[in-house]
Amino acid sequence: MSTCSITGLKQQLIKSKELNTVWNYFFDLMKETGSLRKDNTTIPKPKEEDTLIAVLTIIENIVGQKLDRKVTFINLMFNKVSDSHFYHGFCMIKGFSQPLSIFYFLDVEMGSFLYNKNGRSEMFRFSLTTTTDPNTLIKH
Repeated sequence: MSTCSITGLKQQLIKSKELNTVWNYFFDLMKETGSLRKDNTTIPKPKEEDTLIAVLTIIENIVGQKLDRKVTFINLMFNKVSDSHFYHGFCMIKGFSQPLSIFYFLDVEMGSFLYNKNGRSEMFRFSLTTTTDPNTLIKH
């Protein structure tokens, strides 16, 4: 019996302070349910999918800042799990050999991505909405 769920992953993403915990849950979910579930819908052109355009733009900006260069995503493969507002997939950063993994929840406009930089995993949480939660504000 599966102990992980998409709803559980969403709660982990929203509440967990440690992204390692979130990504371990994600990988356990994929392992338990299979990475290509029968209720997935493949998105043939992610760069033309309204929901993913903003997600990919934010991620390109963050990764570009971290790598100190403009990045281009290639070989994008995304799925949407039916009736769940959950997207997941991966792509390559042009010039890198490791994939960038992404998941995103449309209903809470929040997601996370992971990639390798110099043999070390870099994990990020992102949101498409502005938050006023004092715990997430950065003092300038």
